[in-house]
Amino acid sequence: MLFHSQVFLFLFLPIALMGTFFFRRMGNTLAILWLSACSLFFYGFGEFDKEGLQGFAWHHLLLILFSIGFNFILGKKMFLSAKGTSHWLIFGICTNLLLLAYFKYADLIAKSLLNLAGKEFGSFHIELPLAISFFTFQQIAFLIDLRNRKMDLPNFRDYLLFVAFFPQLIAGPIVKCQNIVPQLKAGRLAKINPAHFWTGVCLFSFGIAKKAYLADGIRPLSDAAFGAASEGKVLSFAEAWAGAMAFGFQHILTSQLD
Repeated sequence: MLFHSQVFLFLFLPIALMGTFFFRRMGNTLAILWLSACSLFFYGFGEFDKEGLQGFAWHHLLLILFSIGFNFILGKKMFLSAKGTSHWLIFGICTNLLLLAYFKYADLIAKSLLNLAGKEFGSFHIELPLAISFFTFQQIAFLIDLRNRKMDLPNFRDYLLFVAFFPQLIAGPIVKCQNIVPQLKAGRLAKINPAHFWTGVCLFSFGIAKKAYLADGIRPLSDAAFGAASEGKVLSFAEAWAGAMAFGFQHILTSQLD
């Protein structure tokens, strides 16, 4: 689900915010659980936004829940262990990186090895889960900080929201657990500071404007150049540079929204 889409702006975001304020009146725990549920729904629903909302990505939702559960259990084991935490940390980092490598590089590795052996390779047809790099490296940082005793062990409720929180889940930035969880414990969720609120509204509106008017405005230049190149047409020097520059600016302008 894209942040500038009508589904997000006029349906998901109002429901998520109203629900958070409503449940916050009943207790901090309910508000956190509600926002966690909204974030997981956002993640699964967002898989198909660019293709017409074809369905809900249950398999990718199960993947992120497995990753969250695995890293929390491992972090708890490290935190409560008197010794041998380095071995658990190495195991956790390797497991996270192997999972990431499987989804991102399995096809490339298999193709390279079989090409060296003189054999043809098609594809494993592995679908890349949304934001797998973000939530993987964020949890590796969590394990490292926990191993170095830079933070206390959070409860699972707060850790779930820390990883799955929808405003930063699919586009970053990667944040530290010790910067987020203490705010959740202090009950700062759904407590509005007027200055912070209007600053957020201005920044979000500015980002939407960059996407809708600037990035989408130069998109035809990059699409035309790359489309012609894919068809085997020879581009002039000016056309090639115009397409490359348009693509670069488009990526910069949308990197915090998509």
